Amino acid sequence: MTRLFQSSRDVSTLLLALLAAILALTSPYFLTSGNLDSVQIVIAPNGIIALGMMVLLICGLFDLSVGSSMGLSGIVCAILLSVGVPAPLAILAALIFGCAFGAINGFLVATLEVNPLIATLGTMFVGRGSVETLVAHQSLTGFTGFPENFIALGSIKLGGIYLMLWVFILLAIGVHLGITRFSWGRQIFFYGSNPEAARSYGFSTKRVVYAAYCLSGTLAALAGVLMTARIEGANRYLGAGVELEIIIACLIGGASTSGGRGTVWGAVVGTLLIALTRNSFNLYELPAQWQRVVLGLVLIGAVVWDAGLRAAKRRSALRLAV
Repeated sequence: MTRLFQSSRDVSTLLLALLAAILALTSPYFLTSGNLDSVQIVIAPNGIIALGMMVLLICGLFDLSVGSSMGLSGIVCAILLSVGVPAPLAILAALIFGCAFGAINGFLVATLEVNPLIATLGTMFVGRGSVETLVAHQSLTGFTGFPENFIALGSIKLGGIYLMLWVFILLAIGVHLGITRFSWGRQIFFYGSNPEAARSYGFSTKRVVYAAYCLSGTLAALAGVLMTARIEGANRYLGAGVELEIIIACLIGGASTSGGRGTVWGAVVGTLLIALTRNSFNLYELPAQWQRVVLGLVLIGAVVWDAGLRAAKRRSALRLAV
């Protein structure tokens, strides 16, 4: 097996290039400005959330509540804007709310030692129920009437690229530097590879978990704010179901469910691949209900691939030991 096919990230990069080439050659609409704009709008918020999810997966954790955090934070921002709070303060409040939402997950997992699946599944339902409650008496579009400077966050372009996508690019660079150039990055990889060893070395493992969940919650909140600006409203569907797509994107981008592995480039590639896969359904007018079938198969394939890589690594280690 060549090195190229020992990395799911590299395989996903190859698949992304092939899919983009196929779409460009077979669909006359793929490279149109309207279609590329719609792809950007999907990539930006999902990619921002994927950055936080990738950090969690490196730690051997995950977060099923990112969609709820995204939706709730967007609604918090929308409510504040609708009562006249200045846009910068409303955005700041939404980000703080998202960070606090992440801190709750961190408390459940790090302090109370609740299984991450159960903890974040619980906060996901609490968050989604809160979204439904807050918008119960709103119209389909939800809260509206936002100031122009806020709406510009979702509509303005710089160099033909939406501002929200530029935000994603800058954040990707920042997170990459954070996990590769600073001690905290080394700690999350160490913790994800061997939590017990990290504790024995004196690392504050609770701080690592709290920081990872707070980062995830804050980035999900930012995605919610940007999408609220984009659709000029906040409704009950904001962020619904996004968590599984984000996890799939990270796994096919090279992250591992067992922790200790992951890159920002992998999160970016996975996000792009999922976005183009969804876009292909629209371009070819395929039944929308098959999208989840395809995404489910992709998830199964990514998990099986990851399990195969880990098994191959164990066999290699045993041969070296002998």
